[in-house]
Amino acid sequence: GWLAVVALPFATSLIWLEGINDFSKNGNAGSDKVIAAMKDGVARLRAKWPELRIIGATVTTALGSSSAAHGFAEQDAKRKALNEFIRTSGTFNGVIDFDAVLRDPAQPTKFAPKYDSGDHLHPNDAGYELMANTISLEMLAARPAAPQTAGR
Repeated sequence: GWLAVVALPFATSLIWLEGINDFSKNGNAGSDKVIAAMKDGVARLRAKWPELRIIGATVTTALGSSSAAHGFAEQDAKRKALNEFIRTSGTFNGVIDFDAVLRDPAQPTKFAPKYDSGDHLHPNDAGYELMANTISLEMLAARPAAPQTAGR
């Protein structure tokens, strides 16, 4: 987990990307439970490594997925609630908005077709490349004075 990552020598930043699986029919967590766990995790990280920059990343859609465990409206509502927390809570030193850059402007609850792997759950290679290019190196380089958002 994240403890192993930040224990690496010279680790200065951590990008926290929670998975959509937590909200699947298999995971079935509530957004309040995931938010509470994120708050606790960030507090524990800051207590042990106060100089660590913790960047929150928004969760992408699964709405319309053909997977038996994904693609239902309740899952999307939980994802949206978590993303709102990530974007607005001030919990993180910065935010990377993967949801905003991968979604279809005409249908914001779905992947843009050019970034959809076809399963409506995972990005394709172009989507993953866009995600990588959305990460602001400046955000990782220095602790921001106030929350920053990349990809919006």
